[in-house]
Amino acid sequence: MGNKLVVGCGALGSLMAATWMERKNTVTGTVTCTENIERIKNYTNHQIVVKSDASGLKDCVDNMDTILICVAPSQNTQADILTLSETYVDLNLDLFQLIKKSKNKNTHIIYISTTSVYSRDQGLTTEEGIKSDSLKANVHLNAENIILNSSPNVTVLRLGGLYGMYKSIMPYIRSISGKQMSSSGREIVPLVHLGDVVGAIAFAEKIKLYGTYNVSSNVYEYKDIVSIMCRKNNLPDAKWNSMDNNYSSFIASSEKLVEAGYQFKYNSEKDFC
Repeated sequence: MGNKLVVGCGALGSLMAATWMERKNTVTGTVTCTENIERIKNYTNHQIVVKSDASGLKDCVDNMDTILICVAPSQNTQADILTLSETYVDLNLDLFQLIKKSKNKNTHIIYISTTSVYSRDQGLTTEEGIKSDSLKANVHLNAENIILNSSPNVTVLRLGGLYGMYKSIMPYIRSISGKQMSSSGREIVPLVHLGDVVGAIAFAEKIKLYGTYNVSSNVYEYKDIVSIMCRKNNLPDAKWNSMDNNYSSFIASSEKLVEAGYQFKYNSEKDFC
């Protein structure tokens, strides 16, 4: 049993909060508005409203064994840089101050980031191989660095695209089934099953794994994922533009995490849903 804080009880944060509750931990969860407090009461013991200002967490940080910072990336790809910076950097600067001032120097900080920090033409990528080419990627990198500098006990997990459990890719697959696509579909899509995200967090927590790690168990081309899902669901495949050569070459390698001892459980096409 322990005390856990989940900063950001969205889809992934809520799943981890529920997992910790099942394991008899005391869980504090945050949401961005009072309307969402009722939603997280079933899998948190305490609920706090936190927006871009983390000052409301001042009284609870000292008591935590683990703090999971799990603010989900915006689903709006047109979100301006200022909004992204307020969401990630400003919040993390507040958390940085709270963690630095905390009397508990053994708290494990786990920060959820994204493989979107890498350049799309970077090829095989490792955690040390950053070559950022976008303002959005730099916002995420700045946010990571703030948390990494707050404590020696920090784990940054860069996640691929999420699927599995209650997060299905089928609505998207149905929307493009049988349609002519403008791309060749040859770009690599880093994916990770939600079960493996929970597993990686628990693994990092158990062995006190610190540092930065990619978490991407599947490495499939875009067209292969679509074909697999269409075949499994008796849908016509999408039609790809074989003349298109403008596709991403980057592959988010999880070799570092595997070498640390983590074994992915969901790493084949049968796990797609």
